[in-house]
Amino acid sequence: MSGAIQESEYLKIIEEAGFQKVKIQKQKTISIPEGELVKYISADLVASLNIDASPIKSITVFAEKPAKDDRNCCEPNSSCC
Repeated sequence: MSGAIQESEYLKIIEEAGFQKVKIQKQKTISIPEGELVKYISADLVASLNIDASPIKSITVFAEKPAKDDRNCCEPNSSCC
C-alpha cells in the first residue's frame, strides 16, 4: 500500500499535468487477507480499517495529451510569455 493515494487525487494530478479526456479504463479491487496485514500493522489497526467502505483498488487510466500547438504554449526561452 506504500505510495497509494486517493483515486480522485490521482486523476486530478493527471489533469494538472495537461492531460485531457481522462477516464478510468479498468479497475480492480485488491484484496489483502487480514493474516497478511497483521504482519505489517497491528491487529487493532486491521480491525479498525473499514476495507469494504474504502477498498484498495488498482486502476488503469486513459488520457490524451494535446499537441504543443493545441496547448497555446511557448518554446522554452522564447520570451513569448
